[in-house]
Amino acid sequence: MDANLPLNKLGIDLLDALENALTTNASSSYSVSHLTIALSGGLDSMVMLHLCSMLKKAKPQLFLNTIHAIHINHGISRYANAWQQFCEHQCNVRNIQFHCKSYHVKKRKQASLEADARNIRYQLISDYVNEQPTLASPDATGEPFVLLAQHQNDQAETFLLQLKRGAGVKGLSSMAARTQAEGFVYLRPLLGFSQAQLQQFARHADLEWIEDESNTDEQYDRNFLRHKVIPLLSARWPQIHATIARSAQHCADAQAVNNEYMQIIASKVLANDLSAKLKPLSELSKPTQLSFLRFWLAMYLSEMPSQAQLSQVTRLIDNEQSETGYIKLQSWFIEKFQEKLLISPVSKGELSAIQLDTAKQVINELWRCEQLSEDKTVDTTLDKHVTVIQAPAQGLHVNYKLSNLRAKFSAKRPRKSLKVWFQEWGISPMLRAQCPIIMYETEIVAVLLPTGEVKQALEAAFANCNFSRLALIHTSPY
Repeated sequence: MDANLPLNKLGIDLLDALENALTTNASSSYSVSHLTIALSGGLDSMVMLHLCSMLKKAKPQLFLNTIHAIHINHGISRYANAWQQFCEHQCNVRNIQFHCKSYHVKKRKQASLEADARNIRYQLISDYVNEQPTLASPDATGEPFVLLAQHQNDQAETFLLQLKRGAGVKGLSSMAARTQAEGFVYLRPLLGFSQAQLQQFARHADLEWIEDESNTDEQYDRNFLRHKVIPLLSARWPQIHATIARSAQHCADAQAVNNEYMQIIASKVLANDLSAKLKPLSELSKPTQLSFLRFWLAMYLSEMPSQAQLSQVTRLIDNEQSETGYIKLQSWFIEKFQEKLLISPVSKGELSAIQLDTAKQVINELWRCEQLSEDKTVDTTLDKHVTVIQAPAQGLHVNYKLSNLRAKFSAKRPRKSLKVWFQEWGISPMLRAQCPIIMYETEIVAVLLPTGEVKQALEAAFANCNFSRLALIHTSPY
């Protein structure tokens, strides 16, 4: 590495791209307070590391703190520890603070090792940034940035992989130059440059880098595209990488327009609890309906459902004869109930020790209040949320799916089955099965309800409570 070599036009363009990415996304002071480089040690990330080092020397006022680099040691290659040492050395000679997280990725049946390693890598980077007080606590100078060195070739490969999966415009948008993460921002300043250009710069700057032997293994889809498919396309159309990148940007623009339209539709379709109202939803054309469902479900699901799964959801909408119905997507239920589509997480079917302890504390606190007798007045505004029980709040246990049990809610209301009460409260059938019922022997002491309007009513009840016992308390098991 020779840091004193004069920059050629390519080097100037790369530095400009990095500086523009930082200043465009930085605060109004155009200063970056927290910057981390995702460093694998390969060509791309070594170029990024070197560019950051050069930019800090040229414009130190742009950086308010030390630049950090994070390396993920997956332990897959026999050279993994040597790569870690190489990255640490490269950071030390550039006065960049080095950090490493190790995680041994194991091959899972019917799972992509490549995808697992990528997901773990992103998770560990996120964990690292959010573990650092100086990184994860944005001050007046803006959010922390994590630099990713993905380039134009990577963009083309991502586009083709999404095309192979049958993705729509959102998937075909591929990688964005800026991606908001939880507590920080990913930046990809090199998307406008090809791998050949990065290699040319690296050789001019006399850089060293790692060659990962797994990059030649064509059992991985990305490597197959890289070594077999894209060279054929490039031989026929030399500008294919730039052309694909342009198509990806067109898709990203189309997705942005679609998101704006979906926001307008959401104002008419979504209720206050973010459930989807069936009547306005059913009035949409099928393509718009599907687009809105993707928009809505993206708020909850980690992966977009398949076309077949979305078709199942549309059948719930179309089936006018069915008052209820549900489908399961990943770890969520989508349920048709009371002219709405509801979405709720699938409970593990158990109440955690912390949640049960919270419930006990609430019940014991109420038990110390003045005892409620038949001649005392019950606040009628709390009628649906208050009960009288005749058992001490000790030795409690939890049950589920006991809707046939009968309970008396307030001294003035009749005893009814929980199923009837659930109907009055607007709790859907799938959620009923997941509501923990706290028992003392055969008596219902409390029912823990999900979030929503009932939660708000319960919180109001607790705020002004002057009686001894509640049947419904909010300690969400989700």
